[in-house]
Amino acid sequence: MGRCWKTITGYRNSHLIIMEIVSKICGKIFSGERYAVYIVLPLLLKGSTVSAEIKEMQYWQIQTMEMMYKMIAKAIEKRGPDDARVTDYLNFYTLGSRRKIPHRSEISESDENDHLPFQRSLHVISGFLLIVDDEYLMVGTGAISQTALSGKRNSELAVGAWQPRHTQDGLLTEPHPKGRVWKDRLLIWTKHIGVVSDTFRRPHRISCVRAVNKVANENWRLFICSDPQSETNSSLLKYPVAIQSNGQIVTRRDCKYIPDTKLRVLGLRRKFPGEKQTL
Repeated sequence: MGRCWKTITGYRNSHLIIMEIVSKICGKIFSGERYAVYIVLPLLLKGSTVSAEIKEMQYWQIQTMEMMYKMIAKAIEKRGPDDARVTDYLNFYTLGSRRKIPHRSEISESDENDHLPFQRSLHVISGFLLIVDDEYLMVGTGAISQTALSGKRNSELAVGAWQPRHTQDGLLTEPHPKGRVWKDRLLIWTKHIGVVSDTFRRPHRISCVRAVNKVANENWRLFICSDPQSETNSSLLKYPVAIQSNGQIVTRRDCKYIPDTKLRVLGLRRKFPGEKQTL
């Protein structure tokens, strides 16, 4: 994967999970089929936001996201619909919430010292959950990465589950799986999106992608709003980067830094050995 990063050479990277995902998307574009991937990432990585290591890790994460978008942009240019956008196929989100700032009289003495200026909080995302085509589910203790899933470096637990009667191959009359995996995915979406809609029943459709993005973008607007009475409607936030038509990632006008920190959303490349950060 390292050879796909822009202007960066000489760094080995054998994490193939991301390449599998983006290759699947590109394959669907070439065959003229709809496909959509929704990825939830922590906006704040574990560690001090002022440390050089965290800034560099954030930088490489953005590089990986941009690599995926650039590959999708090239596929769209070759075989995709004329009006297609890269975000019609791949989107990144994070989880967080914001409450209204209570009036002074509503703050108890025990809460006063812990009172955050904007009542914002980014949720911790630990463990992993992978749902594929509403027919296969994997849940475990590690991240969805080569190191966690290969079994060669990390000691992690994972369970995969599916119902043979509720897969694309096992369907006789239904156009889409409607087994327990599908139901669990809808429950998770309801929890984080905050609304129930028939649109969410078919996640590959463009109408579903845009409906989810509408909610996530509105939540992000409320999350960073200067109005002290601003409050998010649910926990799903759009990952705060701007995606150009060619797949390049640039800084959003409303979010150069992660809220309430001095960490750039795009990270910062330091002088650490590349392999230490990317293996």
